[in-house]
Amino acid sequence: MLVEVWADIMCPWCWIGKRRLERALADHGDPDTRITWRAFELRPGHRRTPDLTLGEVMVRWRGRTEAEVTKLFGWIRALGAQEGLELNLGTTRPVSSFDAHRLCHLADAAGSRDEMTERLFRAHLTENVNVADHDVLVGLATEVGLDPAAARQVLAGDRYAAQVRAEAGAPGVTGVPTVVVDRRERATGALSVDDYRALLARAATPSRP
Repeated sequence: MLVEVWADIMCPWCWIGKRRLERALADHGDPDTRITWRAFELRPGHRRTPDLTLGEVMVRWRGRTEAEVTKLFGWIRALGAQEGLELNLGTTRPVSSFDAHRLCHLADAAGSRDEMTERLFRAHLTENVNVADHDVLVGLATEVGLDPAAARQVLAGDRYAAQVRAEAGAPGVTGVPTVVVDRRERATGALSVDDYRALLARAATPSRP
């Protein structure tokens, strides 16, 4: 069973969804199931240097009040805590995730894309470091066992750029997380564990002719 997951490391719902999907997959118990990560950019062309916090962005550009943002972030933080995640959204500063996605492709070639994706989620959403900064990215890559010289070489050029753009522009993927199982069962949003279990069960049921 092939499970494709479109996600952006900028997105707290993607990290929450990852945890819930992992729990559903553990219950599903199919040893042949594999997850393939796909890149998605919530903010294509965004700057690489941190500026406004996510809360400031939502107040200034999305018309939310500070009280509404505080309540929303508190709710998301509580949901994350239920999955063992620490989500520090109030101090998160959005940046471009493009180079981080390219680094994930390098990790994929080394068989460690899940570990790289996980480390990037924590770096941005918990530690609030700049995951568009090349020195930061090389350090994170080294933590998950990638060759720092290889990571720096990728980031200095345009390797994997075409793959990231192709994944981010996949037909029918307009939000994240999006999970597609065996190219036929699809769901968007951070579903509950039960809903992910149901998605996997539907995909495991043979299609009628």
